[in-house]
Amino acid sequence: MHINMESRTEILEAPIKVFAVRNREGKWFRAKGYRGYGESWVDDIAKAKIYPKSGGARRTITWFYNNYPEYGACYFVELNISSFTLIDETDILTKKKEKKEQEEQERQIRQKENALKKAQDDLERAKRKIEELKK
Repeated sequence: MHINMESRTEILEAPIKVFAVRNREGKWFRAKGYRGYGESWVDDIAKAKIYPKSGGARRTITWFYNNYPEYGACYFVELNISSFTLIDETDILTKKKEKKEQEEQERQIRQKENALKKAQDDLERAKRKIEELKK
């Protein structure tokens, strides 16, 4: 594995293969899941269902061919991933953590202020009740 630290891109010695399904119209299959909505076929490969193993893609092709033979068999697409980019998110995570801690401190201060105000109101009510009972 070759590592270029300036761009944080790693080149894989053996490409990883993933698979997709494309129909005769050039659209990509998109899995919608149980009770999904929207189109099953999309123009953008970024929205396409990517299969880590060939069997899932072949199963989808077989299902569509058996259920919709008038459209013909779909294409089995093999995608080769030969590199990937590492993105260091330490700065973003540190900022998020600091923000969350700051919000927690502010929430605790608000809670203490509210508790103090409630206690002062309770004290005033108790003083009025004492004055009423003395009369």
